[in-house]
Amino acid sequence: MKKYSSEILKEQSIIAGVSNWEGYFSDICEQILNDDKFIQKIYKEKEKLRKFLTQFKLMQDFNIEVLLNENKIDGIRFGSYLKRAKIQNKDDLKAIFQLFEIELSEEDKNNWTEITQLIRDRHEIVHNPNNQNIIDNYEKDKIERIIKNMSKIISFVDDYCSPTTKIL
Repeated sequence: MKKYSSEILKEQSIIAGVSNWEGYFSDICEQILNDDKFIQKIYKEKEKLRKFLTQFKLMQDFNIEVLLNENKIDGIRFGSYLKRAKIQNKDDLKAIFQLFEIELSEEDKNNWTEITQLIRDRHEIVHNPNNQNIIDNYEKDKIERIIKNMSKIISFVDDYCSPTTKIL
């Protein structure tokens, strides 16, 4: 019974850690993409904006929002178009960081491998709960270390996106 309880707690820790990560990045992306100052800034960088909108298949949505807003970019609330599912993909998250001009430290970049593996494993745990091999690859200390690294990146982005910074 003790071994089974330990496996359940490890699974729950992985699921909760990744869910927190996804929720945070979904919320911060929505906040930034709803900010008039940020939209004005990025609107001037046409190539960067075009690349971002193309990658996320948002060009048509963006154009419609601008059109419905009488060709003004002030007041468009574009953040809700970036869906939570995008946050599970490391390439998408890197593209978001590039758009927001967020540069992670080398140490944080090195943690991406473990973080992205945890995200993939969380997906497998949720969608294939009978696969116990995944949990066998995680000890409590490893889960804690990865979640602490995720938390460090979240704190860095939170500080970077505070009202006193160049993003917001």
